[in-house]
Amino acid sequence: MMSLRTTCHTAAIPVVAALLLGSSPVLAQDNTQQQLQELRTQIEALQKKLNDTQTQIDKLAAAAPAGKAGGAGLLTLGPATGLKLSGDLRLRYEAQSRNDENDANERRERLRTRFRLGFDWTTAEADGWTIGAGLATGPATATGTNETWSSFDGAGGVNAEFGKGVIRLDYAYAKHSWPSGTTFTVGQQRNPYLNADTIWDADVRPCGATLQQEVGKTVVGFLTVGGYDVRHEGRDQADGLLGAAQAGVRATLGGAQTSAALAYYRYNHVVSDSLGLNAAGQDYFFELLSAYGDVSYKFGDIGSVKAYGEYTVDL
Repeated sequence: MMSLRTTCHTAAIPVVAALLLGSSPVLAQDNTQQQLQELRTQIEALQKKLNDTQTQIDKLAAAAPAGKAGGAGLLTLGPATGLKLSGDLRLRYEAQSRNDENDANERRERLRTRFRLGFDWTTAEADGWTIGAGLATGPATATGTNETWSSFDGAGGVNAEFGKGVIRLDYAYAKHSWPSGTTFTVGQQRNPYLNADTIWDADVRPCGATLQQEVGKTVVGFLTVGGYDVRHEGRDQADGLLGAAQAGVRATLGGAQTSAALAYYRYNHVVSDSLGLNAAGQDYFFELLSAYGDVSYKFGDIGSVKAYGEYTVDL
C-alpha cells in the first residue's frame, strides 16, 4: 500500500508541471497587454493634465495686472499686440515771392522734408493705460516740423553742404481711461481741443495735464479741461501758464458728421517781452473765448469733404 501511494504521487508531479509550463506563455502575453493598456491610460491622463495646466497658465497670464510686475509705481506695458505705429513723410517744394516796402521783389525757393513717427502702446482693457510718444523733424520751436534741405549743420549754422536735419521728441504722454468715459492725460500731448488753427498751430503739443469726459453714443457730449506750462521763465519768475476748458457735442446725422464746441482759454504770468508786447517784461495775462463748428461727409471710398469755422474773441 505504501509503495502504490508513493508511485501515484511521483507520476502526478510531471503532469502538473507540464500543465503549468504549457500555460505560462498565454498568461505572460495577457499580462503584457494589460500593462500596455494601463500605461496608455496613464499617459493620456497625464497629457490631459498638462493641457489643462497650460490653459490655466494662459488664462492667468492674460488676466495678470500689467502694473503689478516690476515694482511699486512702475507701469509695465502689456504684450506687443497693443502697439500701434503711425507716421508720415512729406517732401515739398516751396516758391515764395513778396514785395517789401521799397517795392523790391524778393523770391525764395527751397525743398523741405517733414518726417514724423509715433507710437501708442495700450495695455489690457482692465488696466486702461496708454503710453504714447512721437518723433519729428524740425526746429525746437513749437510751430514747425519742416527741415529745409542743406540748410542746417547740427550746431546752429546755416547753409551747410548736405547738412543733416534733426529728429526731436515731438510728444510723450501717459493716459488712463475709465469705463465711464473719463480719461486723464499727463505729459506733452496731441492737442485735445477742437480748433480750426486760428489760435493753435497744428504742430503745437501742449505740456501739462488734461481731463476729459464723454457721455452718449449717437450724440456725444464732451467736456475737456486742462492746465499747461506754456513757457518756463527760470529762477524767481513765474512760468507762463495756460488754463483751458471746452464743452461741445459730436453727432452723426445720416451720412454726415458734425461737431460744435465752445472753448475758454486763460494765459497767466506771460512775460510781455516774450510775446513782443512790452520791453519792460511785466507780468501779463489775456483771455480768449472761441466757438468752433464743422460738418463732414464721406463719399464711400472716393474721399470726403469738410467745412469748418472758428470765431475767437479776446476778452
